[in-house]
Amino acid sequence: VNYDSPESHREFITEHKLPFPLLADTTKNVADSYDAKSFFFGWMVPDRITYLIDEKGYILAIIEDVDTGDHANQILAILKKLRKED
Repeated sequence: VNYDSPESHREFITEHKLPFPLLADTTKNVADSYDAKSFFFGWMVPDRITYLIDEKGYILAIIEDVDTGDHANQILAILKKLRKED
């Protein structure tokens, strides 16, 4: 989710061959709902936060310290830990 346009998201999905949709939060309502925004040099920008949400809509984990170079492994580690807890 970020403030970019749906077209920008389509291009990003195609370029990176993502197997999932991205939400274009052009109204900033989602960022407001999750309190996932900050001001940067006077501009409101979305925070880089990952929410792992299950099929029922429950938030399983929140990653606020996103490591963009190794984010997939961050997510996998949390999912493995959650699986062990079940």
